Amino acid sequence: MTLLYTHASAAAHVMPEGHPESVDRYLAVIRALKGAALEPREAPLADRGDILRCHPAQYLDRISA
Repeated sequence: MTLLYTHASAAAHVMPEGHPESVDRYLAVIRALKGAALEPREAPLADRGDILRCHPAQYLDRISA
């Protein structure tokens, strides 16, 4: 079984015009995966330690501010 982690908040992730990440792209991927052998799961809230495994502290601090 393959899990698909996502969250409803992804549909509200608005980026500047022309940015490759967009709500339309996200929704297109979710539609394309309908019917696939996936088990959808809601992504859990990550704690600071989890985020720091992928991003520098300065980046997280700037976003939090």
